[in-house]
Order: sequence, then C-alpha cells, then structure tokens
Amino acid sequence: MIVTVIGGSASGKSAYAEKRLSDTGAGTAKYYIATMKNESYNEERIRKHVLGRAGKAFITIEEPENLKRVMDSLLYNDDSGEKACLIEDMSNLLANIIFDVDGGMTECDVNDIIKDIKSLSDVFKEVIIVTNDIFGDGIDYPDSTKYYLEQLGLLNQMLAGISDTVIRTVLGIPLVIK
Repeated sequence: MIVTVIGGSASGKSAYAEKRLSDTGAGTAKYYIATMKNESYNEERIRKHVLGRAGKAFITIEEPENLKRVMDSLLYNDDSGEKACLIEDMSNLLANIIFDVDGGMTECDVNDIIKDIKSLSDVFKEVIIVTNDIFGDGIDYPDSTKYYLEQLGLLNQMLAGISDTVIRTVLGIPLVIK
C-alpha cells in the first residue's frame, strides 16, 4: 500500500505520517527514510525531526538522493519480516537531486523516483510518503526554481496516481482526498 501525505509548511503532515507509521502494528519493522541532507544549514530542522521520532522505535535510514540505495541495502541486509516505511520527504529528495552544493543543477526524470517507490512498495507492506504543497504563493522565481517547482508538481501528481490513499493535512487535520 502506498500512502501520500501532502500539506503546506507546518500543516501537521509529518506528525500524521509518523503516527500512521507507528500504528502499523506490533512486529512490523518501521523504517524512517530521512531525505534531508545532513548539512549545517539544516541542523535545526533535523534536530526537530529526530526529537519527534524519539522513542518510536523507528529504524532511520538517511538517504538524501537515491531511494534505490535503500532497496539495495534492504535486500542484502534485512530479514526482519514485515516492514513499513515513511519517506520524509519528496521535496527534499527532489531538491537534492536537482541542485548541487555549488549552485548548479541537473535535470531529473521523476519517473525514476516513481519507479523506486514502486520497488519499495514490493518490499514494504506500507510506504508512507510525505510531500509538500508549495505552489500557491504567486512569486515569479528564477528559472532553476521554476524547473524544481514544475518537477515537484509533476512528481506529486504521479504520487497521487500510484497511491492507494492520498491525505492532505490542513491545520493538523488529515483530510482524505483519495
């Protein structure tokens, strides 16, 4: 089962997704796939998310760019039985793929990300995906940011298409869309 959780900044999407992962049942190995690069400018956000996961018995995998590496690692290193995962989050993963530390950018085929998520859904009984809705501000961005936003919009549409359930969080309230 694939579940996509979408919302704006501080909408409650991460808290909802973490609770959903926690509720997957006893005996299920619960993986938290963290996509934020562990860089100094992200320290406070990472610390907040780590504290939020404390005591939840999640197995954290830090993978900022390539979900296929998660699959490869699990196929060779995990025989724990039933598994569920949370990918936190698609906007970071996509930004990490498109933008490099020197300010350059690389084109991204979001179909590759979708393919990797489908592969994860073959291994995990539930794949919970957090993504951002960052499209309503009306600002005229530089071309590189416009490209990123277009790709994130396309990725979000494709995620909704492959998901069994889509949840939008608004003011901490989960609303089922699909």
